[in-house]
Amino acid sequence: MTQEKSTKEQIPSGIQPEAWKTQHAHRLYFNTLLSHPNDATRELHIHSAKLSLFKMAVRPENLKDNFTVDKAIRVNIYQILSFKSKWDYKRKLIDSKIISVASTGWETFDIKNAVQDWVDSPENNIGIEICSDSQDLNEVLEIATSEPRNRNIFALTNATDLGNSTLPVLRVYTEERSVLKRAKRDEDREDCTIKDGEKKCCRYPIKISFREIGWDNWIIAPADYNGYYCAGSCPYTHKMANTFSAIKALLHLRNPSTVPSPCCYATRLRPFTILHYDENNRYTFSDYPDLIVDQCRCG
Repeated sequence: MTQEKSTKEQIPSGIQPEAWKTQHAHRLYFNTLLSHPNDATRELHIHSAKLSLFKMAVRPENLKDNFTVDKAIRVNIYQILSFKSKWDYKRKLIDSKIISVASTGWETFDIKNAVQDWVDSPENNIGIEICSDSQDLNEVLEIATSEPRNRNIFALTNATDLGNSTLPVLRVYTEERSVLKRAKRDEDREDCTIKDGEKKCCRYPIKISFREIGWDNWIIAPADYNGYYCAGSCPYTHKMANTFSAIKALLHLRNPSTVPSPCCYATRLRPFTILHYDENNRYTFSDYPDLIVDQCRCG
């Protein structure tokens, strides 16, 4: 199934216009709410997602040294992961290409991974940022983001309905597939780090000091250990602990205001060997149960 979305100056919910706009880049937001399969064993998979941007004006004379001869500039597309203020936000690179600024016209970028994330977890959709690392993009390139007032601000239409529109267009090609394929892919990634920028349920390392928690008065060694912890969101089909968890996630997708989302928690733990004092105040080794998180799941 093919769907198209066009946007004009849309802003994610909860973000003020003055914080969203920036001089050095373009930021875009698309509402990507799509219908999910009614069959709980099937899921909506993004086959491809292409972002088309129209270069409305180009100023090659403002190019800095790197690509001046070729009249081109590298443009990066970032998925915005979190947004606190105009300058305090997190992002990750999802596509990058060198484009010509010698003439106006359309340019296309691949943002499939971002759209799949938005479809799985709509709350993760904070839009994208279009910029260049070499200089302020607006110095050399103007992207069309507005049209006459008689056009719809947001439209989900067929390609022919867009006519001669120069608004940014997101073409999404979707297909249904078994949740088993997705589940197997999710199983492959058990551990994450904060630097990964992962938002979905995952296991993270954490150094636990027995002194900090007040256990050093009876534990002799070690002084600390890596215990891990679970954190992250639980979108539909991601690391479901059991069948009921999948049903709960599906119900939350249908009725988010009445059914809570599954939570990321430790489903398997293992013991850790410590040297400690026993009841007779003698040294002894023991396997203390449930000290290390071995697996994180959604339930």
